[in-house]
Amino acid sequence: MPRVPEPDGAEGTPFYRVMGYHPTILEKFVTLRDAYWEEGVLEHSLKELVRMLSATLNTCEHCKAVRTAWSKRDGLEDEKVAEVGNYADRPDLFSARERAALEFTRSFFYKLGWVEDAVMEDAKQQFSSAEIVELAFCLWQFMGGNWFMHALGVEPEDDIGEYYGGSKSLKSKGPTVDG
Repeated sequence: MPRVPEPDGAEGTPFYRVMGYHPTILEKFVTLRDAYWEEGVLEHSLKELVRMLSATLNTCEHCKAVRTAWSKRDGLEDEKVAEVGNYADRPDLFSARERAALEFTRSFFYKLGWVEDAVMEDAKQQFSSAEIVELAFCLWQFMGGNWFMHALGVEPEDDIGEYYGGSKSLKSKGPTVDG
C-alpha cells in the first residue's frame, strides 16, 4: 500500500506520479536518466540484467515488474531475466561480460558500494573505464530507486514496462514533467 498519496492530476508510472510533488526534481531526473539509460555506452540489455538483479537483491517488486521495451528490442531473453539470480551457475546462459557485470552488481549491493578487488579486476577485463563508471552509476541509481520505492510504498502496475522505451512516453506524461 502506498505510504504517500499521489498528487492530484499526476500521470505516468507510480514513481513519476509520486515525484509529481517536486516537478523540477522530476524534470532533472528524466534528463539524468536519459543520459545514462538512452545515451550511455553500455548496451540496454546489459543494463536491464543489472537492473533486474538489483531489483531482485533489493526485493523491489515495482522494479522487478518492469520489463523494458528496450531490453525486448535488444533481444534480452526471458530465460535470462528469470535466471538472473543464478548467473554464477549458468555460464551456458550468461556471457563472461554479463557475469562480470552481474558479479559487480552483487558486490556493489552486498558491500554497499565497495566492490571487491577481484571483482573489479574481472570487470576491467570485460569493460572499458567509461563502461565501469556507467555501470557503477547505474547501480547507484537503481539501488537508490529501489530504496525510494520501498520507503514510500510505491507499487507496480501491469503495463509499467511500456513507459521505458515502449509505447508510453515519460516525457509527455502530464504536468509533473512538462509543466
